[in-house]
Amino acid sequence: ATSFSPLVGSVRGTDCEVRQGGGTKVLERRSWMLLGLLCFVSLAGCSGKVITVDGATVLVSERATSGMDAALAAELQIVGGCLGAGGSVVIWPFGTRVIDEDPLTIEIPDNGTFVLGEEVTVGGGFVLEHSSVARDPGPLEVSGVTVPTACADHDVFLAR
Repeated sequence: ATSFSPLVGSVRGTDCEVRQGGGTKVLERRSWMLLGLLCFVSLAGCSGKVITVDGATVLVSERATSGMDAALAAELQIVGGCLGAGGSVVIWPFGTRVIDEDPLTIEIPDNGTFVLGEEVTVGGGFVLEHSSVARDPGPLEVSGVTVPTACADHDVFLAR
């Protein structure tokens, strides 16, 4: 039978001494570099995405643990070249994916599948409202994605 015991570690210079059971192993710097690379790669998977489909841009946010509680219920449409709803550009929740290009169809995790022209309801909040904020023209950085200038000329809703 195999038994497992917790690892006990201590850092000494650039090496790490790890004791498991009664034995001791020294992990060299290369092991730590590999561990660091794996951590970086796993974190990179949590960033936002910009997906271009037949001239339309779908903005998908990075993974979030909290968010605003407003609701947006409107028709899915192209706004300034980006996929949005109700005249606003939407940064869609993490994990949203395009499942068809013609007609443009997205799948929102825990919410469903929506086709361009259909009513969609998402929670979140406005991160840019032109009626209340004067801003310089140009792209906008929000939740791990860059909102293109043409899209940032409209109100921007961050869905969660």
